[in-house]
Amino acid sequence: MSTMDRHLEELFVTALTPLPLITRRVMFGCDSFFARGHIFGLVWDGRVVLKLPDRRLYETALELSGAAPWKPMPAAKKPMSHWVVMGESLHDDADLFGDWVSKAYRLAMDAPAEAPAPRATVGASRKEIVFRPPTPTPPWKRKLEKQRAAERKAAQKKAPRKPAAKKPARKKVRR
Repeated sequence: MSTMDRHLEELFVTALTPLPLITRRVMFGCDSFFARGHIFGLVWDGRVVLKLPDRRLYETALELSGAAPWKPMPAAKKPMSHWVVMGESLHDDADLFGDWVSKAYRLAMDAPAEAPAPRATVGASRKEIVFRPPTPTPPWKRKLEKQRAAERKAAQKKAPRKPAAKKPARKKVRR
């Protein structure tokens, strides 16, 4: 981790100290900050990246000098929606930094809570196993499976059946 990343992490910690319900984890290969389980900011490649799902705030953030939509992979065709790489001028102004981080935090706190996956305990070891309902097979996949099954049937009809080779009978050996 570079010294710039440490500086940005310190800025995040300073800005987030008065705010409750924040967790920090590694996401996208970098330190990320969550509010109630929703990611709202991270330090990526020496820059601050904030998730701003509010369209007005997103567009306002893009108007700041040096700000750009976030593409975590250079080869990606489109940037990730709602994510803004904030300009480096934000790194020098702790008040402005705190203001933008708190806006992203509030949006994450206002996001609807996701329903937790049902959990079940199994056996004496009491390991938690997450059960998820099966996802429905998409129509294109069902059509492809039917097409392949029809092709297999047609191939079986065309190919002449070879009679099964008879194995010679075993001779009994007396002992």
